[in-house]
Amino acid sequence: NVTTDENGELQLNDLVPGVYTVTENAAAFYEPQQPQTVTVKAGQIAEVFFSNKVAVVALVLFVAVALFGFAGPFFVDAGYDQVFRGEENLAPCAAHPFGTDDMGRDLLVRNMFGVRISLLVGLVTAVCVLVIGSAYGAVSAWCGGKVDLVMMRIVEVIESLPIQLVILLMAVSLKAPIDALFEGLPDSFFTQMGSGMVCILIAFSLLYWTGMARIVRGSIFQLKN
Repeated sequence: NVTTDENGELQLNDLVPGVYTVTENAAAFYEPQQPQTVTVKAGQIAEVFFSNKVAVVALVLFVAVALFGFAGPFFVDAGYDQVFRGEENLAPCAAHPFGTDDMGRDLLVRNMFGVRISLLVGLVTAVCVLVIGSAYGAVSAWCGGKVDLVMMRIVEVIESLPIQLVILLMAVSLKAPIDALFEGLPDSFFTQMGSGMVCILIAFSLLYWTGMARIVRGSIFQLKN
């Protein structure tokens, strides 16, 4: 016999020594807890971020590299493809801090443009991985069952593909269409990347989302259970 006293606490009456199995719904004696809303302010996020020394150092380095790549060319009197006749294979000097290559081109400016391409590939790939992986992992975990089983087998097949081979195949198959597309566009930073770099961008975006999909899938399974 399960009852409650005046304070709302459970009491077990008329018991004798032995092992008992509670068959009554004990939850009925408790008041349901109301869901709580947690508000996170931007200041709290900034405080947590800046309390992490590794994150702060990484942010400073990222900003420095980005400024070097995107703002640096405006302060250098040399072009990306400008050739300095008679100054081939120079060691670092005042006129060319990074020296010149075998064609007489300033290596400092070429490194700046290389940083642009690297950051562009990294940022675009990260966004594509986040979008594709999050959507794929969410659908897989939400549907579950056979759908989840088939989708995860597809992920394993994609993870087994060699990235170098995929890039070579894309470079061969997509070179002509990309070059034709760039011919109709004005000369810009994107057209200077060339079809090879665009193929690398596409390959990274299509192959590196599997890890994000697994993370999102596991998180949603945890919430469902």
